[in-house]
Amino acid sequence: MKVIFLTHQRPQGYRIQHYFPSLRHQGVEVDLRVIPRGRMSRSRLFGELPAYDVVYIQRRLLASLDLFFLRKASKRLVYDFDDAVMYRSSRHSNQFSLSRRWAFRRMVRISDAVIAGNQFLKGEALKYVGEGKVTVVPTAVDMERYPPKEYGKPRDSITLGWIGSGSTLWYLRNLIPVLETLCRRYPQLKLKVVSDEFFDFSPVPLVKKKWALEDEVSDLQSFDIGLMPLTEDVWSQGKCGLKAVQYSAAGIPIVCSPIGINRDIVEDGLNGYWASTDAQWVERISRLVEDPPLRVQMGMEGRKRVERSFSVDVTSKKVYDLFLRLCTGG
Repeated sequence: MKVIFLTHQRPQGYRIQHYFPSLRHQGVEVDLRVIPRGRMSRSRLFGELPAYDVVYIQRRLLASLDLFFLRKASKRLVYDFDDAVMYRSSRHSNQFSLSRRWAFRRMVRISDAVIAGNQFLKGEALKYVGEGKVTVVPTAVDMERYPPKEYGKPRDSITLGWIGSGSTLWYLRNLIPVLETLCRRYPQLKLKVVSDEFFDFSPVPLVKKKWALEDEVSDLQSFDIGLMPLTEDVWSQGKCGLKAVQYSAAGIPIVCSPIGINRDIVEDGLNGYWASTDAQWVERISRLVEDPPLRVQMGMEGRKRVERSFSVDVTSKKVYDLFLRLCTGG
């Protein structure tokens, strides 16, 4: 079986390339290409597609003409999406987009199978196709890459941690009043932000760390409490919770907004806490600050949860089984 993965950008490690070792072990030949911008380059790429048993396109919504040629060249077409691509992002006052909606509708209807990153996204696909066409495969991590945090070393400070791209940093900005209150209450607190962009606010001790793949795991292990604030909107509902999965894989307890897949990753009171208001954020972070054994307990529960449902061993099997069904007519 030969499968080509078409993406909008490199790398796609958490969503695609994590599958490759397992797929190759099953005898699948895999190739990864970025869809080129130029029409002639896209035409050349589409000309290669008949040589593959499955064409897997990740997230990209194509124009009608490109989609026509893609479908014509593909024996079997799989569309995978892990964001609410049919809407505009949380930062827009009007998140509804007719052009995005119609492009998404065309994409899922023309595909042989659809992979959605969470149940909300599955529901969006089910508006246009039947239940049997859509499979939920969450974004996952390779647990071998994430040894648990070592809690035995006493430290003078407690680190609240956040990791993510600069485009999502504004979610963290919404917590500034919470962080100011906490830092007045607990002088030993500091906030560590691992990103490609940063912001300053003087009342909170801030550690800025430029994201680097080789440092990612050690940066996560330096956190004592992982933060994942979101806003209540359709774009956030479509998020696939990579931050929360990474925190849990590293054995870090989480405080998060109970929105979208966060409710599946974090069970309130077991491997972290949900917080919807500023008062809840302050109260639930305070519990974890004051109770080190609770942080350890919740962190270990989080690892168990990821191993069961959000590890690449689980998700790569789902993807392989889908390919097998498509290629054998099962």
